[in-house]
Amino acid sequence: MYNEAEQLLDVLKKELLTCDSFDIVVSFIRTSGLSLLVSTLDQLQQAGIKGRIITTTYLNITEPSAMETLLQYPNIETKIYQPQSSVDSFHAKSYIFYRKNDVDSIILGSSNISKAALKNGEEWNLRTYEKKSDSVVETGQLRFEHLWRHDNIVCLDEAYVMGYKEYCQIKDGKSTYRASFNNSQTLGSGELRPNSMQDEALSNIQKSMDNGHTRGLAIAATGTGKTYLAAFAAKDIGASSVLFVAHRIELLKSAHRTFRQVFEDGSESFSYYVGGKKELAKFTFASMRTLAKDLETISKEHFDFVIIDEFHRAAAPQYERLIAHFHPRFLLGLTATPERTDKVNIYDLVENNVVSNIRLEEALEKELLAPFHYFGISDNTVLELNEISRDEHELVKKLNTNRRIELILKNMKKYQYSGDTLHGLGFCVNKEHAKFMSEQFNSEGIKSICLTGDDQGDRRFEMIERLRNPNDELQFIFTVDIFNEGVDIPELNLILFLRPTESAIVFTQQLGRGLRKSPNKEYVTVLDFVANHRKSYLIPVALMGNRERGYIDKNKVRYMIQSNFKDLNANLHIDLSPIVKEEILQTLDITKFNTADNIKSIFKDFDKVVKESTGSNRTVQILDFVKFENAPEIKQLLSGTVYKNIHTIKQRTELADSIDSAIFKSSVLTKLFDSISSLIPIRKFYDYIALVILLKENEVSLELVQNYVEYVYSIKIAEKEQASIRFAINRLMDNKLLKRSFQDDNGTIHLDQELSSMIMADEFKELLNDYLDYGVHSYEKEFSQKTLLLDEKLQLYKKYKKEDVAILEGVDKYQSAMDQEGVHFYNNCFYLYVNLNKEKVEAHLEYNDYFIDKSQFHWQSQNNTSETSPRGEQFINHQTLGIKVKLFVRKKAKEDGVTEPFIYLGGVDFVSSNGNKPMNVIWRFHQPVPQQLYGELTY
Repeated sequence: MYNEAEQLLDVLKKELLTCDSFDIVVSFIRTSGLSLLVSTLDQLQQAGIKGRIITTTYLNITEPSAMETLLQYPNIETKIYQPQSSVDSFHAKSYIFYRKNDVDSIILGSSNISKAALKNGEEWNLRTYEKKSDSVVETGQLRFEHLWRHDNIVCLDEAYVMGYKEYCQIKDGKSTYRASFNNSQTLGSGELRPNSMQDEALSNIQKSMDNGHTRGLAIAATGTGKTYLAAFAAKDIGASSVLFVAHRIELLKSAHRTFRQVFEDGSESFSYYVGGKKELAKFTFASMRTLAKDLETISKEHFDFVIIDEFHRAAAPQYERLIAHFHPRFLLGLTATPERTDKVNIYDLVENNVVSNIRLEEALEKELLAPFHYFGISDNTVLELNEISRDEHELVKKLNTNRRIELILKNMKKYQYSGDTLHGLGFCVNKEHAKFMSEQFNSEGIKSICLTGDDQGDRRFEMIERLRNPNDELQFIFTVDIFNEGVDIPELNLILFLRPTESAIVFTQQLGRGLRKSPNKEYVTVLDFVANHRKSYLIPVALMGNRERGYIDKNKVRYMIQSNFKDLNANLHIDLSPIVKEEILQTLDITKFNTADNIKSIFKDFDKVVKESTGSNRTVQILDFVKFENAPEIKQLLSGTVYKNIHTIKQRTELADSIDSAIFKSSVLTKLFDSISSLIPIRKFYDYIALVILLKENEVSLELVQNYVEYVYSIKIAEKEQASIRFAINRLMDNKLLKRSFQDDNGTIHLDQELSSMIMADEFKELLNDYLDYGVHSYEKEFSQKTLLLDEKLQLYKKYKKEDVAILEGVDKYQSAMDQEGVHFYNNCFYLYVNLNKEKVEAHLEYNDYFIDKSQFHWQSQNNTSETSPRGEQFINHQTLGIKVKLFVRKKAKEDGVTEPFIYLGGVDFVSSNGNKPMNVIWRFHQPVPQQLYGELTY
């Protein structure tokens, strides 16, 4: 049966890869399911394993594209059962596997070949093996042979597929697929209901208004419903006069339709303020260009709710004047790409109040976007790219070959796409490459065009509209970088990655172009032609999403690759060919992320993305690390011993601004920003905020920190939480750089005048303000502001250093000697720290620690602990004594020479023990370890 640990897809692959031949009978086959098995079928073909498949045209659910895929395999013979009447139904689902050692097996149940049936649907299937006590396998085999020779059975061939495809198109004239219900769809009553993203944002808007905020920013991936959010918010707060501002007429028209749907008002309540048509109404949809000319003629209080679409443009002078002019009850900014700003801090423009931050990964998990099927295909037409990839001309020469075109077309036919008509987008190296691809596709009968930066906006818009139109002959667009962001093509159902992946950010941006839901597609097919390349490890990093704030976890990446990404969102499918897997794992093993050359390379790549996205010449700023999805983590860049702050990296990569150079040239300032950066990734939140406020304001107190945090997060800090802030402020006096600062009787620290004079310039204050914003948004991104309101600050399955744990558990000062100990005891709680893989440790420290299963852990105590010793008795009787026990583990102490943090697995309770000095203790987790994390730690 289906369960979280083992999907039918995984079982089916194992059975197929261990059999000598197979028979399958199912009532229908969908491309969504068959594409998940293609790599397995490839391996069977190579091994000469033969199979027979029976399916049916019952209700026309089997897709012609799935039939086309099956015809690609000469080792598989397929027959079609053709119902003779409406009552001639066909519901058989059986998978039979034959083996020469007579251990035949069969899977019987409810699953056809579709994504839902194989991965995440409620399906009941039973697997059994041939045995003398019953005849299940034998009966199944006999029944299959009966069907194989049935009068209603015909052989599948190209002529049959062609006729069936034409019949399906004539039958209903549109896709047979019907989109699943989602929370944004119209209910039976005619009322629209917010989806999960919108619900959370609406709640945050209300809370922030209650807390005195008059502005907010909603960041959400394209396709998740930002405009609907704005309409729901207007309705929620009872807005009497609404202004919606955008820079393009099509955005205004779309918003107009959305508001009418939500409010169901008559036309007299709506108006446009565009060009020569300048009317104000309850709901006014205004062009920024037109409105900017007339600002002084409209009262500052005319609108009580203002919405600005594509808020990343707010840095432009026209937008700044508009924001400054109007005084609504609330101003809401909408953007999918906060990174597309120049040097202006857009967070400052909205009072640092982010009411929603739903990026691509989370939107996919919440099923707000169309899922994708990603296939990493080994590109054997290009043997080695490491040397030539830096030379664009040489790279394109290697890629522009007929052999590679054949590989691409073969795999397009094999993996297919969802829907009746092809809407494809291919990302190329440069204009020459894009032009070559377009010409080759046209010669193969696939109508294509090439769009580059040379093409004007009107032509781009025209070609996109043509690609979206199912009745237009245009099927494919090849481009370079102009579609990385800001382009929305809901109908897109096939994406080709035709160049080496140099950036996880660009990869994610390009992938996101086709993920808006559309009624005519179930999913987006993504074909990535992967050649052996020095940065191939970025592919799994990008596909996994930015799940860890910190740095690339090699252990996590290895596990995800080797487990076929099975623990990611079940609606997605990621399939790397065996050769691609091997090459990526080899690249991962030999790549040290913390070398100077690698850090500089990562930083330069990121800087290039920043310049392209913002359309400016500016260099990377601290806030870019939270603005950009899949940005490299600061901790990753600073994890070695080479660099301690990003300003030094900018200097070493010749990307330094004047302020970076000033910091680099001063040893005091360098150490100061080293000190700030040492608190990243942010665990000791109050320590970080207190230090930056001190440097920015020349003093820091409990009141300053509390007021700032309450304001930016729209929360009320409890009185008992004030002790944590006081401890954080007091710890600042241990910082050697602040030794000349002084703390008065009220606990306020005053920055010493010499240090204050070094950072008094406005550009330093602006930089420190950006560091504050970075702290607020990065902490919110990983932990949520709600964590500050909890008594338990340690969050399950997050990573911590021992010092972080002590501080978060209320210890005012941490003693460095504690780093050498594996067991800590304070606040009536034991903290157990475990290295699962013991490397280069003395024999007496080789403790036998391991998972028994997801619910229990075997732990070995220190060598001087017995069941009758005071500590041993505390372990055994901890529940009776009111003592808590918390367990932290890590795979190994160091990766590439850098000390790894520990993962918090939560509280545990004593189950049993045996032996003495050391004790062998079995602990039971309060909550079983999640499957993915368990897999990472035990594989």
